[in-house]
Amino acid sequence: MNESALREMSDETLREMSRELVKLVRENATIDRTMKEDVQARLRLYIKRLLKKYKYPPDLEEWATDIILKQAKITADDMIND
Repeated sequence: MNESALREMSDETLREMSRELVKLVRENATIDRTMKEDVQARLRLYIKRLLKKYKYPPDLEEWATDIILKQAKITADDMIND
């Protein structure tokens, strides 16, 4: 998490946002070595909506979205390997 987000958001807000993100990624990460482009596009849209809902610092939304998508790919890979 970046410093500006930590300053602007309460711990409880960050926890709630994290719970929603985990649920979102689990529901949308496909068991596919490379997440298909349509899945990535849909997930990117969901993530951006969630960040806006929680008023995540707008200047860092793109950065956060990219990090979350990378984690979603790792999650999908982990689903394959379990």
